[in-house]
Amino acid sequence: MFRLSHKLKKLKDGATIGIISPSSDAASIFPEVYQLGVGNLKKYFNFNVKEFAATKARYSPSQEHVLARVKDIHAAFLDKEVDAIITAIGGDDSIRLLPHLDKNIVEENPKIFMGFSDAVSLLTYFAKLGLPSFHGPALMAGFAEPEGLMPEVLKHFKSFFMDAWKTYPYDVFTQWTEDKYGWTDSNFPSRRKSYVRNTPPHILNRGTNDIGILVGGCIEIIEMLKGTAFGLQSEDWGNAAFFFETSEDKPTPDYVKCALRSYGMAGAWHKASLILIGKSRGYSMDEYRELEDGVLEVVVREFGAKNIRIVSNYDFGHTQPINILPIGCTIQTDDEGNLTLIESPFE
Repeated sequence: MFRLSHKLKKLKDGATIGIISPSSDAASIFPEVYQLGVGNLKKYFNFNVKEFAATKARYSPSQEHVLARVKDIHAAFLDKEVDAIITAIGGDDSIRLLPHLDKNIVEENPKIFMGFSDAVSLLTYFAKLGLPSFHGPALMAGFAEPEGLMPEVLKHFKSFFMDAWKTYPYDVFTQWTEDKYGWTDSNFPSRRKSYVRNTPPHILNRGTNDIGILVGGCIEIIEMLKGTAFGLQSEDWGNAAFFFETSEDKPTPDYVKCALRSYGMAGAWHKASLILIGKSRGYSMDEYRELEDGVLEVVVREFGAKNIRIVSNYDFGHTQPINILPIGCTIQTDDEGNLTLIESPFE
């Protein structure tokens, strides 16, 4: 069970956001997209932005490059000017950084750290240290929107990170999209995404549990961490609200079933309280139903975990917009599947 030992400071007007690239070198390959994200942070939130040495470095599999990215993370936590850290984008190898991170630097300088996809390896690491970590938009996938940031996105970010609250009810966004900008397209700056009307959460298993501690993220990264000292251990499943989504690589519903079956064999479904499933990018409606049915088959039918409340169709992960979920904090669902944080990660 994750136990928070730190509360973090809220963001204020004029705050400084540190940008790091713990995995992909997309900031170097697509500088126009990167700069758009930086510009939107300044334009919509009046934030200052601080870039670190390896943020726009080209990728290398070398150990030197790994250590350069680690150095950026340490520098961002140690920098007294930096109020929050946001990842530029995801990737697939931030797991290589974990053995080199100095946990004392992180624990002694706690601050907001946000990202998703491959950043889940870091989010999980920080949550295990007792810091709330934030599964939410990255600079280039969430803030770099040519048409500007949706009013609902602005409201969510500002109310979450800047307003005072003790409990936080999540609104259901009115629209969503899995449309992706073509970053290599010369028309990128004038590109507009195609949105569709949103639908409410879908309760798959009502169960009797309605409260749990947030843990999870992109299921492929959770799988990548499995079997390492940095992955979810047996004790981490206690009273867990396990949230997961799938990446743009579109793992099959059978892949998800096998992952959940593996967690079940580790005792997860006899300990966890909730399963929250994000929208899956690239799935047809039939494929998403197959994924939902697979979760029910494994968790409820195979492992008999009838008390776990299972709800799907949430807005987090590789679709847009993205709800911000603080890993390590307690969340509650109501009978319609609406979510409310009942524990604040802030001072």
